[in-house]
Amino acid sequence: MINNPDGAPTGFFALWIGLGLAAFLFFKFNRNVRLKRRIFPIFVIGVAVIFVWFAVGKNGPALFVIPAVALITLLNLWTTRFCGACSEMVGQRSFIRPKFCPKCGGALDTPRDHGGLA
Repeated sequence: MINNPDGAPTGFFALWIGLGLAAFLFFKFNRNVRLKRRIFPIFVIGVAVIFVWFAVGKNGPALFVIPAVALITLLNLWTTRFCGACSEMVGQRSFIRPKFCPKCGGALDTPRDHGGLA
């Protein structure tokens, strides 16, 4: 891993910026909702594995990092849905799961609209 003189890992930041930009472009501008639903779980799990690899590889506390990342990953898979009408990615913002797409008003109540689980 390439380090700056002050010790900050440049590769780590470059990877996260690249992954974030790629995810934004794909999930925001791709209109194929079926493809989004297939790619989302793979992407979320892949990002979790990369994060754990970086964190534990730098002698991080694996007993804390792995369960925390696993919980966050499961919550992302469980709460993210995709609108079948406009392909918008809809995340749960509170403890109440949205029933309608905030962009187009389409119903989100079918299991097919779920991103990863169910």
